[in-house]
Amino acid sequence: MAELAPDIVQKWGKSVAERGFAQIPNYLLLLNHFLDPDVRLKPLDLLLLIQLIGTWWKKEDQPFPSVRTLAIRCGTSERQIHRSISTLININLLAKNKRRIKGIISSNTYDMKPLVSFLNEVSGISNNEFPRDVSIGKVRKISSIIAGVENKVNVYEDVIKGSKYAAIIEKHEVLDGGNEKISMIVRTAAGDKVCSSKDEAFAMYDWVVASQKKNV
Repeated sequence: MAELAPDIVQKWGKSVAERGFAQIPNYLLLLNHFLDPDVRLKPLDLLLLIQLIGTWWKKEDQPFPSVRTLAIRCGTSERQIHRSISTLININLLAKNKRRIKGIISSNTYDMKPLVSFLNEVSGISNNEFPRDVSIGKVRKISSIIAGVENKVNVYEDVIKGSKYAAIIEKHEVLDGGNEKISMIVRTAAGDKVCSSKDEAFAMYDWVVASQKKNV
């Protein structure tokens, strides 16, 4: 039976996926929604955090890219990187430590625990209506028999957008032989509506949510 390629391979291609990828929490991308206007992150601040996360491979190992490396990757000057690091430290989203190699001071290490702590505080006050199941050992893909079809099918669903009124579901099915079927579904309390495209699904979702809010 054909197996579905990992999602990152489907999106980016095998050669890109083989270089690796960073785990960027959605709460980080949404962080400015939870910060006061006077301390909201500037584009460089957010990009710097993303670059640091990209070099943070293990929980217990603090990332230690040089300022020069960060400046090149962020497309800015070393002075601007120093300023951004100071900003992140001042608003308690980052900590900095000296790294020593055989007693000699080398590049700084960056402690991500302040950011982790703050994002966990944000998650505690945010209304996450469609949480992903991140249980250890939980497998998203399931095997099932579709009514009226004898072939065994690999099926999994991703929530693309959701609220308490409706959700947009991207459903993947892989039949024997490797043929893949992707369906866009708007799921409501009244049932599922299969749409012909993402645009149709988003339009229907917006209509359902607006209609339900009027009736509240």
